Amino acid sequence: MPRLGHDKSEENVAERKWHLISMDTNTVNPISSTAPYDYLRIERYLTTFVDAQALKLGLANGLIEYIVADPGAELETIARVTGTDVEGSLLLLRLLAANGVVARSHNRFSLTPHFAASLPYRELIELKIEYADMVMADLKEHFGLYVGRFDLFMRDSRTFDLFTYQRCYTMSEENYAITSSWMRFTTAVTKFEALVCMERHDFSGYKTLLDIGGNSGEFALQLCKRQPHMYANVFDLPVVCAVGEKHVQDHPEADRIRFISGDALVDPIPGTFDAVSFKSFLHDWPEEAVADYIARAYELLTDNGTCIIFERGPLDLEKGTPSYAMIPVMLFHRNFRTPDFYLATLKKVGFRHTSLQEFDLETPFYIIIGQK
Repeated sequence: MPRLGHDKSEENVAERKWHLISMDTNTVNPISSTAPYDYLRIERYLTTFVDAQALKLGLANGLIEYIVADPGAELETIARVTGTDVEGSLLLLRLLAANGVVARSHNRFSLTPHFAASLPYRELIELKIEYADMVMADLKEHFGLYVGRFDLFMRDSRTFDLFTYQRCYTMSEENYAITSSWMRFTTAVTKFEALVCMERHDFSGYKTLLDIGGNSGEFALQLCKRQPHMYANVFDLPVVCAVGEKHVQDHPEADRIRFISGDALVDPIPGTFDAVSFKSFLHDWPEEAVADYIARAYELLTDNGTCIIFERGPLDLEKGTPSYAMIPVMLFHRNFRTPDFYLATLKKVGFRHTSLQEFDLETPFYIIIGQK
């Protein structure tokens, strides 16, 4: 067999380009913390089932990577590199072109500039499709229960076998693996939502922060990356904390992030904190428990300390049905509250000053601040 560098046939040159492509798409267009809303660009490519599946396949079979390495690639070469027949490759490329992912000039294909700038968010794209696929399977089978008997939908759906807190109390290989699986999605989303939160609220005045329900520690990690004086504490269930400790351990900020496991309503939490945050956490709980969590936050804050609530608001279905990527969010639509309840609860607990920012990401969001 000739050495790869000396084989000049078109097929082997194409294959060599494919094998040399770096899978780290951050090298194509690094994520910039100065553009915290930029990740939303991916939503336009995940509107329908067909759009999402075509993009999923194009990422999985190497088509997207090959076009990155060889802009203007020919159809026949793409078919060889991806192991797809010419007709199948053409169908996929046409679907991707219709969705704005690729541009076609005669028989050659390249990425559109807008999608090329979306490649740093590849992991988020793939995870959104993966979880939408999972939830769609449950909705297809149990849509009547989803609409009319959500308690039975939760009982019968595979999704809630995965997203269950019951597995987060006791450490086992199975519980760790299942918890890690759904935490991949929450971590990927939080990575970018945290940048928006930091743009809209100034965290520079806090030296110590407690993130209750802090999941993998991604929110705390992003804060510590940009606030080198901050020490963050993440409180969550035992298995979640174990996954989180592994998630942050290789980052330089790991020595400023402490995980505390237990029940945040009853278990002791040592110390007091300049800020207590609830990021995408309180919507999971009934109103009585939310009031207890906010009261606990008040107790744990220093004088003049700040409670930060960062949550999704109710979906505005009058603007249209959710996109395919938003199906997992739609699953929890009954849980999302308007900010009124949180503002009233903060005042009832004793917070002196409150403020509200409302804005849109891929869904309505808000940041509520309570000052002790």
